Amino acid sequence: MAAYMVNNGIASGSVKQEPGTSYTQAPPKGEIPGRKAVKQEKEPPEKKPIKQEKKAVKLEEGNICKWEVTTVLAEETSITNTAARNIVSLLEESCSIPFIARYRREDTDNIDVVKLREVHDVYLDLKAVQAKANYVCKQIIKQEKLTKSVEMALAHSQSMIEVEDVYAPFKSGSKKTLAERARVLGLEPAVMGILAGQDVDIKQFMNSDKEGIEC
Repeated sequence: MAAYMVNNGIASGSVKQEPGTSYTQAPPKGEIPGRKAVKQEKEPPEKKPIKQEKKAVKLEEGNICKWEVTTVLAEETSITNTAARNIVSLLEESCSIPFIARYRREDTDNIDVVKLREVHDVYLDLKAVQAKANYVCKQIIKQEKLTKSVEMALAHSQSMIEVEDVYAPFKSGSKKTLAERARVLGLEPAVMGILAGQDVDIKQFMNSDKEGIEC
């Protein structure tokens, strides 16, 4: 029996045989007889960093106008600046005119419904002027014709008529302003003389052969 165990590579008394363990075959390399093999866990693969997509930054459009809606609103409707600011704030919160007149009287200096409607209409007109001025400015920039004087004229325009007067020379296919037409026709000296209070004989500038200043 001892010879049998030695021939199978196991010395008598060197290893205690546990139940259910067979030594008819040599244990796999690296394993100790009588011990269960421990599985080596594989290291998880390195996670590649996820690239975050860059989100486009939305730039807020600037307002070219150099005047505040509430200030001009107060001047044109003869109300206080505080009342104008409060009314604009309430309107921008989608409050109705009847609601403001009934429940926000302390914020509007007790302005009645009729006056509130007038203020509301003027407010909408002023907002439209600012939007138009910004639009015109962009159109002139596209034409690469925006000058400092034109920009300032738009910035201080407080009515649609003023904005349109500034925009008129830059409209495609539009007629020139009266001042530009007069200058082209050679009438600038006569105009300057009249503005200076001089007596100007306008007849000397009349020319039947020239379109626009014929007698």
